[in-house]
Amino acid sequence: MDTVVVETSLGRIRGRVDRGVRAFLGVPYAASTAGAARFRPPRPHAAWAGVRDALAFGPACPQPPLREAFGARPETFAMLPLFGIPTSVENQGEHCLVLNIWAMAGPNVQAPVLVWLHGGTDFGAADWPRFDGSSLAGQGDLVVVTVNYRLGVFGCLDLSWTGSPEYAHSGHVGILDLSCALQWLRHNVSAFGGDPGNITVVGGSRGASRLATLLLTTAPRPPFQRAVMASPPPPRRACRHSPEDAARAVLRRLGVSARRPHAIAGTSVRRLLDAQAMVAAELGYRFQPVLDGVPVERRAYAEVAAGIAPGIPLLIGSTLNETSRTLGADEADWAAMNDAELAARCSRIARRDVAALVEEHRRARPHDSARKIAVAVTTDAMYRFPALALASARSAAATAPVYAYVFCGGTGSHSEDVLYFFANLRCAALTSTSRASATLAEQASSAWTSFCHRGHPVVPSVRAWPAYDDRTRNTLLFGNPTRVVANPFAARRALWEQTG
Repeated sequence: MDTVVVETSLGRIRGRVDRGVRAFLGVPYAASTAGAARFRPPRPHAAWAGVRDALAFGPACPQPPLREAFGARPETFAMLPLFGIPTSVENQGEHCLVLNIWAMAGPNVQAPVLVWLHGGTDFGAADWPRFDGSSLAGQGDLVVVTVNYRLGVFGCLDLSWTGSPEYAHSGHVGILDLSCALQWLRHNVSAFGGDPGNITVVGGSRGASRLATLLLTTAPRPPFQRAVMASPPPPRRACRHSPEDAARAVLRRLGVSARRPHAIAGTSVRRLLDAQAMVAAELGYRFQPVLDGVPVERRAYAEVAAGIAPGIPLLIGSTLNETSRTLGADEADWAAMNDAELAARCSRIARRDVAALVEEHRRARPHDSARKIAVAVTTDAMYRFPALALASARSAAATAPVYAYVFCGGTGSHSEDVLYFFANLRCAALTSTSRASATLAEQASSAWTSFCHRGHPVVPSVRAWPAYDDRTRNTLLFGNPTRVVANPFAARRALWEQTG
């Protein structure tokens, strides 16, 4: 194995070189979050003497087994390997504030930097094979970075109400982790051939909502220059229990007094994860970033739409069939419903009335199965139209351009596009390695690469990808063929807007 040594602000690190790409794995950007550091802002990592190996991935944030996370949807859990998602995260711990860097070998003159924020509310990791940055770095002359950060109860337990100054920011320390990682890159990425003044942050799924929150909390001068929101999910449904209610329930479960919250530092990771599961089961509360005692996701989306950090160009999109994995695969179950029952079930899933969307889809495509209609209208209501509406609003409010896409390749399921954007088709059983799939991966990765380099996406075989505005609603549809379409899904979107 060929290796290479790079000097950082904390000391020298040793990475590996493979097929012309340098990889530095498990690089610490902050100190351990264990013990007294729990639920507190990230602290600087100590410098080291000699050369530190960065040859293996570091730990992810402690999290429940993925089988528990998908417990209500076992069929979805069983499909994870098909999409290049491991069914367990073995390497985890509270010294999880690490990142991974891929860069072209040799003297690289200030290449653009792409920083990936993985999704998952209380699970996920930056080392999944689908996020391997070697192909993207090698093909696009980029420095690609993936980041681990605190999730779930470890990143979002709001203890600010206890009055303890150490916990004033505990409800969003996971977001502070991401800010810390970006500051580390600002001071160190040039050593890897990256340009600290040209950083694009890409958030996938729940990582996109983390990106929106980053824009909110770091405005008016975010520590990055461009943003990509891939399949931003709907904000967590309103819960009658507040972040304080959830935190009090955790403390009670752990036997910790609200007057002495520091005692939580001595609690085991397992007990904290058990308390997280209890809060989800008994209160219906899922931990998410909190500002001023209130979950911040909905506000963050609204602020991005209203033009916060107006000089940041935005690329935003969704897949064609976002909900296809989560709705289950039982065609017979759906086929047994009449249209009224279908509309009622879809409305419960989407948390809004979608009866008009069901009726319009049935009119336009009368031979589609009930399940296919369900996937289309729930994707419309939960992902596609909210993303395009955000694009419409921001294009009018911000000074920098907005670009919109819908990924129609493969099965079009949630986050499947990431395999194509990262050019990692071989890591998933479901993705084809055919020439058509390879071409689509080339187009998708080119969109990210060109956006990082120039601030506007360029796709081979597409003459121009115009910026989005509410008049033309120009949207790139990745597929066969890949093309720009003005106001796609127009009839259903009009109904969605009328019934919102």
